Amino acid sequence: MNRSEPPLLSVRNMITSFHTHDGIVNAVNGVDFDIFPGETLGLVGESGCGKSVTAMSVLRLLNPSTATTLGEVIFKGKNLLDMTPEKMRMIRGSEISMIFQEPMTSLNPILTVGEQIAESLRLHEKLDQEKAWEKTVQMLKLVQIPSPEIRAGQYPHKLSGGMRQRAMIAMALCCNPCLVFADEPTTALDVTIQAQIIRLLDHLKKGSNMSVILITHDLGVIARMAARVVVMYAGKVVEEAPVVPLFHDPKHPYTRGLLNSIPVLKNDGQTRLTEIPGIVPNLLHMPRGCSFHPRCSRVMDICTKKSPPMVHFMENRRAACWLVSDE
Repeated sequence: MNRSEPPLLSVRNMITSFHTHDGIVNAVNGVDFDIFPGETLGLVGESGCGKSVTAMSVLRLLNPSTATTLGEVIFKGKNLLDMTPEKMRMIRGSEISMIFQEPMTSLNPILTVGEQIAESLRLHEKLDQEKAWEKTVQMLKLVQIPSPEIRAGQYPHKLSGGMRQRAMIAMALCCNPCLVFADEPTTALDVTIQAQIIRLLDHLKKGSNMSVILITHDLGVIARMAARVVVMYAGKVVEEAPVVPLFHDPKHPYTRGLLNSIPVLKNDGQTRLTEIPGIVPNLLHMPRGCSFHPRCSRVMDICTKKSPPMVHFMENRRAACWLVSDE
């Protein structure tokens, strides 16, 4: 990571609203974060907190007829939200790419795996058919798929879950992007394959200056790969910190609850799972004040009345909590 350079991507006050029959839902509500060249940034939170919508908003993959994104998404000095669809298509897949969480629904079932990778190479790198196929096989070999020449000619349903995820990684990296969103890259895989995929991503990243935004609810993966963590709740950023200070001294009660929910096996072989009480609020009917206060064990009177400001403290930490403001 090189923080002496300007951020590779800066997101400022990003709001993504969905237009539903029941009203407007702000799935992402004023999100801010930076990522620097060569950095791995973790984006964590419960299902439904807005992590994936944040990534889809940056990449402008949401249907404009049902979703609106406002704010600034500055990539290499230019606002992606101001670009024409044509310019955005040229950036998406070449300079910024995404590894989706479910490869079976992300890969086209009627095209071979190799054809889907080669198509991106022909579009973005202007390679002819032969050169594109050669690089496709090289990419499948790079992500450690056995017999890459044979697998390139097979359809997605012929590959195992782990192979499909590796193929998705090959597709995301084939044009040498400088920024990759990895959205729950190990969700549908068994434990041994999960470990292989994480090691693979770590290995591929170390061989380049690529930046990675790792979207997950798995804090074990974050501890292994990320340098810095952004915690989201109900569409907002509630805490940000380097990974070690966050794990050792979380400031927001929600972050503390997430960390306490990690199962720990005791010496006697018995453990009790800790949970955060309650559920994520309905985004159409958000509670007054702090959105986490109905579930917070340390709630104060002010939490039910006013939304806490984002407080910056120490060198590179911030949190939106009245407890932090008091400190």
